[in-house]
Amino acid sequence: MKKVLALLVVMCIMITSFSLVSYADDSIKIKINGYNHEYDVMPVIINSRTMVPMRGIFESLGADISWDGDTKTVRAFGVNGTVITHIIGEASAIVNGEFVTLDTPSQIINGRTMVPVRFVSEALGEKVDWDADTKTVIIGDKLVAKAPGLATLKSTIHRPVPTEFTRSKDLNDLEYYSDFDAVLGKKEVNYDNAKLILSPEEFIREIDFDSKIEGAKCEKIAIDGEGFIEALKVEVPTVPNKDTDIIGRFEGKLDGKAKAGDSLLVKFTVRCVSTNADDGLGKVKIQIEAPETFKKALFEVFEFDNTYRTFYVPCTMVENSINVGVRFAYNAQTIEIADFHIYNFGDFPLSDLPSDATFMKTIAPGAEWRKEANERIEKIRKGDFKVVVKDKDGNIIPDAKVKADMFEHEFQFGSVIGTPDTVDLEKTRGKTFVENYNSAVFESYTKMGLHKPETVRETMNLAKVNGIKYFRGHSIVWEKFVSSLGNYLMPKELEEAFNENDKEKFDQIIKDYMKYVIEYYPEMKEWDVANEIVANKMFREKFGEEYIAEYMRWMHDINPDIDVLYNEASHWNVDFFDRLDMLKRVGAWDDMDKLGLQLHFNGSIVTPVEMINLYDKLVNEYGVNKLIATEYSTGALSDEKQHADFNRDFMIATFSHPNMTGIYMWGHWSSANSKYHMNAPLYDTEWNLKKGGQAYQDLVYNKWWTNEEGATNAAGEFGLRGFYGDYDVTVEANGQTKTVMVAFHKGYDNILEITMD
Repeated sequence: MKKVLALLVVMCIMITSFSLVSYADDSIKIKINGYNHEYDVMPVIINSRTMVPMRGIFESLGADISWDGDTKTVRAFGVNGTVITHIIGEASAIVNGEFVTLDTPSQIINGRTMVPVRFVSEALGEKVDWDADTKTVIIGDKLVAKAPGLATLKSTIHRPVPTEFTRSKDLNDLEYYSDFDAVLGKKEVNYDNAKLILSPEEFIREIDFDSKIEGAKCEKIAIDGEGFIEALKVEVPTVPNKDTDIIGRFEGKLDGKAKAGDSLLVKFTVRCVSTNADDGLGKVKIQIEAPETFKKALFEVFEFDNTYRTFYVPCTMVENSINVGVRFAYNAQTIEIADFHIYNFGDFPLSDLPSDATFMKTIAPGAEWRKEANERIEKIRKGDFKVVVKDKDGNIIPDAKVKADMFEHEFQFGSVIGTPDTVDLEKTRGKTFVENYNSAVFESYTKMGLHKPETVRETMNLAKVNGIKYFRGHSIVWEKFVSSLGNYLMPKELEEAFNENDKEKFDQIIKDYMKYVIEYYPEMKEWDVANEIVANKMFREKFGEEYIAEYMRWMHDINPDIDVLYNEASHWNVDFFDRLDMLKRVGAWDDMDKLGLQLHFNGSIVTPVEMINLYDKLVNEYGVNKLIATEYSTGALSDEKQHADFNRDFMIATFSHPNMTGIYMWGHWSSANSKYHMNAPLYDTEWNLKKGGQAYQDLVYNKWWTNEEGATNAAGEFGLRGFYGDYDVTVEANGQTKTVMVAFHKGYDNILEITMD
């Protein structure tokens, strides 16, 4: 395929003799899938062969095109998995690895590459006919609408999406899974009936700060406006060897204050001021244990971002667990911890004690933010569409039956793929992927140091055949060489150039990779070019902070149409906003087309309100035009009901924001391979659809999905308001039935005219 396309490109560059070109009195027309198509350079006849503009035809058939100006090579990647490579000037092409002879070489005419129409169309699996009476090339036997006021339909493939739901299409008719009465304390948990066995004042004044790390500090600070007046500020200056290197101890504190079997409630508020952790989260562990047997009533890690979060932790007292401790030795970090309580509720049912009530209130029924979000969804994710029905003479047809059935979203809903098995309909993972997503990103195989081009190409071809139509590229530059798992994120030859201080070679390796992936994966319209620059800054430390502006600009220099992204995990950290300021300061901001937010909830969980506030801040205060949720995971949510409620509201909050362009999960089924795949959003380890998966499908394929029918009015028009996406529009009139596929996308007139023959 690559060679064939390369041949086609070379041919196009050659200027043919005008004596070979035949121009008829009437221009040759092109009809693709039932609709006339016009291009700036229309077909001509050369050596008795009809030549058509390659890019225009290929893109009209849903193919993606790349061009290598250095080698004069063109590549086309069809939705049927076909790969064509052609070099301009050669008399052959390569289609799916096999040489094919062209009966007429491709040529450049008026700046456009012209190729034989039959070769191009048949290589992409389309039927080709010629109507001599009207001098029309007829390609394809589908009906796909084409008009100036309509978007171009990317793919005619219909994925096998979910169709059965228990809830209505009403955006507010939602399933709520958690026992909110118990969780939110609606059973009237009365703290007056409990014994306070460790108070905030005791916590701050009596803590025994046991540190094995030089320079570690623990000090009391004043706090204003948070509901408490003082906190402990703990500074860990270097990365500890183990979590026992710093412990705040309260030995014997619970002696005589609780007996085995009592229900305890630990409540505390904490935030991360700064950290060197990749995810930007602070971390502590709370322990309640016996001094000699080390039996534990509580031994749990808590992660949190740079906003104050209150944790409610119920636990059951065990024999002689009288010692309380807080471990701070995780990463180099500065945290503030306050309002620390331990209550003894005696024989009160543990399940009736509150657990993170602040968070749960925001995902409970009746939350005001959700009502506002659904109102935004109705306004920004839907448009007004019109279908006009006429007869072959142009007369309007009133009372025609019209049915509009959505078959694809314009918005990107996706997750990670890897090998062909991950998108193969014969495999469980592939089947569930294709049923739930229209978009894909490679988890590892497009990273510079882990690149597997043959696997990526094969997997992407199969994904397209099965209806996946959007692809993201992840990622170009990590400012470190090796991951925490020991994998080379950047190639070893780049590390060698770095160590040799050979910046010219270093730059060229990155540029060559950019050029290769842009050419070989034209389906990837956006790339994470700068990735996780809060935690990683090795290249900027060596070459200056302006270096990020250099490598972001290179991507646009190679292809201005690629969306260049800065993709970040640590956006809950104040350092993230410092990096945004830095991008503006060094001139990289103008080359950032979109901002990627990883949104991993594998330790700390934020509320939907906090998510919306973050999105708003980035848009309103920093001027970010486009956002995308690039890596959504839910490892911290082990309770399936709470997980489902969170999954539902994450989707609503994110989909409701006008600047959001997509949501990509970092795995859709649960496995223990990493924290990113634990408690995954949709399926459990046995591939059973989780409650969170039910919530997702109800939103994406029921509430955010349009099926409307009715009849044309006296003006022959049928109007509907629907979600932006791709539709089958079926009309019945004058004893005929016709179905047309159409893209009703945002920013277009969205008027479809259907002629009944």
